[in-house]
Amino acid sequence: MGGEHTTHGRGRRSIVEPQEQIAQLKQDLADAKAEVTKLKKSLDTRESDNKEARDRLKEQDATITDLQSKLPKDGQTILEGADAAAWAAYRELGAPDVLTLKIGDYDRANTEASALKRKALVDKVARDPQNETAYRYKPSVLERLLVDATLTVTDKGEQLVKVGDIEKPLDKWLTEDQHDFLPALQVQTGTPAARQAGDRRGPAPTVTTEEIAQRKRQTGEYSI
Repeated sequence: MGGEHTTHGRGRRSIVEPQEQIAQLKQDLADAKAEVTKLKKSLDTRESDNKEARDRLKEQDATITDLQSKLPKDGQTILEGADAAAWAAYRELGAPDVLTLKIGDYDRANTEASALKRKALVDKVARDPQNETAYRYKPSVLERLLVDATLTVTDKGEQLVKVGDIEKPLDKWLTEDQHDFLPALQVQTGTPAARQAGDRRGPAPTVTTEEIAQRKRQTGEYSI
């Protein structure tokens, strides 16, 4: 009969209907379509993830480019706030070479002024307190002796010498620490400074200003 398939084996007869074959094929096709849909969906998801990753990468590249554009170039300095204001004020003072010249002139003038001020102070303390028109010490010698010391005159008129951490009145410092140089220091018409207690030596020889400097060089007290 048509539409039947008959097999003979061991006395059994098996018949496969065409409808069953069609149903199985439809099921296989549906399963294949479902797998394709699943794969496509997975691919779409992966593509979406890849696109998001590419977009994030583009954003990061744009951020890096923007930050790099804001960085100072080689040899360039970025100033902000108080630093920028200070730089503007500095530029108003003139060109760097002019400023260097002005600063050099200022330093030289300041040094000269300090030297003149010290010289005037030494000249003042070298004078006789009872007669300021006369000297009790030779200013040039006293200046040599004070080269490594700090000389000050207080508001009360006290004349003080400070060497290191030790400070003494000028007269005491001269008699105790600079005794060997007193003959060269004293003015011929002045009153000789008192000798230290217990000193039985004869009159000390006259010492010149150059000898004072030489002795101090040898002891390492100062250098010129």
